[in-house]
Amino acid sequence: MTNISSVDNGATVIGALSDSKEVFDFSNTTSTTGSPMEFEPGKKQKGGTIHAAYLLQEGGNATEATKTEGIAHELFHGYQQINGEKGNDLNKEVAGFLFGRGIAQSLFKDYNPTMGNPNTPEGQQFNTNVNTLLNNQTFDQKLHSETVSLFPKSGNYGSK
Repeated sequence: MTNISSVDNGATVIGALSDSKEVFDFSNTTSTTGSPMEFEPGKKQKGGTIHAAYLLQEGGNATEATKTEGIAHELFHGYQQINGEKGNDLNKEVAGFLFGRGIAQSLFKDYNPTMGNPNTPEGQQFNTNVNTLLNNQTFDQKLHSETVSLFPKSGNYGSK
C-alpha cells in the first residue's frame, strides 16, 4: 500500500479510504466469483472486504506488479463505494482496471501485460483501448464507453 500511495492517484484513493469512517479489510479468503481477487462491500454498503488469498499463494507466478495492480483495482472499488457508486456494473469494473493498471505502470515501468483475450477481436480491442485510455493526455469519453461495452466479451479475468 505504501507503493500505491507513492503515486498521486494512489495517494488520493488510500487517503480517502483512510479518512473515511468505514473499515476495509484484506482477508486470506478466495473470491466468491472465481476472480483472482474481489472486493465485497460490507453490510449496507459500508466498508468491505478484499478477498486476497491470491496474493498469498505460495509458488504462484504473480509478479509484484501484478499483485500491485490487483490490490489497487480492489481498493478503487472501496473508493468508488465511499463516493456513492453502489452496485456492481461494467463501468465500475473498467474503472477499476484502468486505475489498477495505471498505478502498476507508474511503479513498474516495463509492466504492460495483455488485458483481454489476445485470441479474440474483442479482447484485442479491449487491450488496445485500455492502453490508449491510459496513455492519452485527455480523457476520451467515447473510447471509454466503447471499452466498457467490450468488457463482457473481452475474455478478461473478472469479466462478470
